[in-house]
Amino acid sequence: LVDSLRAGESPVFEVGLAAKLKNVIDRGTLTFENSLEPVGSSIFIIAVGAGYSDTEKADLSAIADVAETLGKDLKPGDQIILRSTVPVGVTTKFLVPLLAQHSGLKIGEEINVSFCPERTLAGQAITELQSLPQIVGGVTPRCTEMAARFWSALSHSVIKVKNPEVAEMAKLANNAFRNVSFAFSNELSFLAEQYNVDVSDVINAANNG
Repeated sequence: LVDSLRAGESPVFEVGLAAKLKNVIDRGTLTFENSLEPVGSSIFIIAVGAGYSDTEKADLSAIADVAETLGKDLKPGDQIILRSTVPVGVTTKFLVPLLAQHSGLKIGEEINVSFCPERTLAGQAITELQSLPQIVGGVTPRCTEMAARFWSALSHSVIKVKNPEVAEMAKLANNAFRNVSFAFSNELSFLAEQYNVDVSDVINAANNG
């Protein structure tokens, strides 16, 4: 994957991504590494999958792996932002203890940790990264401020909430609302079919005005 990215080949499709990727690689402003040692960064965004295990509980093993890897290289002043879709409480009760354990640093004092959900639509991520408000919840007010400062350089709007739990639940609320909307539209199409009605006509009429 790293070799492909270095060659400017993205594993995902996003409108306009290929040209932007080539541009920053050619300019030397974006590099890809499989080790943190040569990086020397101060801001780390965790965006790994958090699926479900056979017991239908969240599988946080990927986040744990990243926390262990990051923890060994963290230094005072660093910032960690979790973007993965996770159950409420994971940032504070799962990620923070792991980072503290592996880094030996005090969370909220020496390093800043926050949750900022990724809410972009696949295929429109580049546009929506700038157009959608970024929700930020830090484990302390300072953590929130540091994360908000980072995202304000990318987004026109940053919504600061009281803690990571609010931000985590906001992401789940967005997902749940979208799923309910899709399910409702699907049921509506079945009902329209029974009456030999074009569901698009019904939706357009209902949404008009």
